[in-house]
Amino acid sequence: MSRAVLNLADAAARRDIANPYEMHSTLMRLVDAGSGRPLWRLERSKDHERPPVVLIQTESSPDASALRGASPSYLLEFCSRENRLLSRVKTGDVLNFRLRANPTVTRERKRHGLERIEDQLSWLERQVKGAGAKLIWAQTSDSGKVRFARRGSKRPIVLMGVTFDGQLEVVEPEALRAAVKAGIGPGKALGFGLMTLAR
Repeated sequence: MSRAVLNLADAAARRDIANPYEMHSTLMRLVDAGSGRPLWRLERSKDHERPPVVLIQTESSPDASALRGASPSYLLEFCSRENRLLSRVKTGDVLNFRLRANPTVTRERKRHGLERIEDQLSWLERQVKGAGAKLIWAQTSDSGKVRFARRGSKRPIVLMGVTFDGQLEVVEPEALRAAVKAGIGPGKALGFGLMTLAR
């Protein structure tokens, strides 16, 4: 797990913060550096006084020079550490979690974003159960449609985004490890799906 603090004085950083498609393109440089396809989540302070942070999950420790090479002032800080908690979870553990997700339902072969809180929480409960855990409680925040442009296309991409915070109980540790590594729900390339765990 890596923590990248972005420099708002850098034009590329501002571009990426405003557009998940561009952020994904930038973070794919970590793949080129041999760290596997990243899952990521943008976190901003509520007061907007602190610089934005991107949490990045990769299979191995990434080399930050892959990001600095394109724009030397892009990062204020970058640090990585092994996710030891995930490797040590066991049945019965109660853990806090945060997940930025794109909750959807498929109707007539099309995905539709879930806008009602009740539907979002039901979606989350299904996802957590499928990930080998039991949902104890959860709350939503920062819920709304995310609209951004894709390079080379005139049609904007519009996705439903919501942040879940809560607690879960581990039922099947291996299933939970696999789900966290793979990401939860759709939109993983665009800043959704990264579940972080804490005691």
